[in-house]
Amino acid sequence: MEHSRNDFVYEVARMYYEQNATMDSIAQQLDVSRSTISRLLSEARDSGVVQITLERRDEDSSKLERAFSAHFGVDAHIVTGDAVSDVHRGTQIASVAARLLTNWMRPGSVLAVSAGSTIQAVANSLPSRHYPGSSVVQLHGSIGPLRNVAHGSSQAVLGTVAAAFGAEEHPFPVPAFFDFATTRRSMWHERSIQRVRAMQSHADIALFGAGSFRGPDRSWPYTSGLLSDEDLDELRREHVVGDVCTVMMRPDGSSHNIAVNHRTSGASRRELAHVPRRLLVAFGASKALPVLAALRAGIATDIVIDDVLAHSITTMFPSRKSTRRLDSP
Repeated sequence: MEHSRNDFVYEVARMYYEQNATMDSIAQQLDVSRSTISRLLSEARDSGVVQITLERRDEDSSKLERAFSAHFGVDAHIVTGDAVSDVHRGTQIASVAARLLTNWMRPGSVLAVSAGSTIQAVANSLPSRHYPGSSVVQLHGSIGPLRNVAHGSSQAVLGTVAAAFGAEEHPFPVPAFFDFATTRRSMWHERSIQRVRAMQSHADIALFGAGSFRGPDRSWPYTSGLLSDEDLDELRREHVVGDVCTVMMRPDGSSHNIAVNHRTSGASRRELAHVPRRLLVAFGASKALPVLAALRAGIATDIVIDDVLAHSITTMFPSRKSTRRLDSP
């Protein structure tokens, strides 16, 4: 065999699952026995080259997906099931998101990722599938190890995704939040930082979650100690409901004139607009307000959420489709 073993397994799986070729025809094309093809397909499934996912598709789920598409122009993947725990539900969501990412990646792709426990779960669900010349870059400055950040640190997410895809790692060596806006402006002039920011803007795919500021399940930007009590008071005055990539948002998706945003290192709506595929992953009713804000802002092109979160968001749907654009002020 001229190919390496891994390449050969991948090629057999691609012919069988993507081209719908029979085992007999594959064996004839590759000049091997049919039993060899059968063993290689089993190896592809066992090693994670092929992942078979069963999703319950019902009319209710289809209606929800159509509703999200009509209101927000996104490709929605709404996961339904009988998961009784957040852990199980999160695992289901992560598996679907990981499958989408794997299908979108190509040799030479640039994937930009945020941090957090949900994104770490997606990273942990990725199969080992190498894409030569690909890169993974952080979407915001580093978090962790920090108070109340048990897992999902920037370094952990970056390393897990890069290892799964055989990609080059590109960390963003700045804090998640600067102490002073002037410090951020100065750092943005550094050539090493400009190189990372340029890679972010040239990403093919972006993967991120939505952080919740309100309710009992607040996300790491608000519990890690990175923001002061004065910062948190300001967020309340500005009616902030959460963030995407550490950029704070109001219920209508707006983010302008929020002082904390002048000190964040995260990618803004305008900066994310350059990324063709932007995948938002979230689950649980507590994420309804920030996910709805992100949808109103046009931040995502694709979403993976659970039916509980989807139903919570539909109760807050506007009376007509939002016309907000990602590159609007």
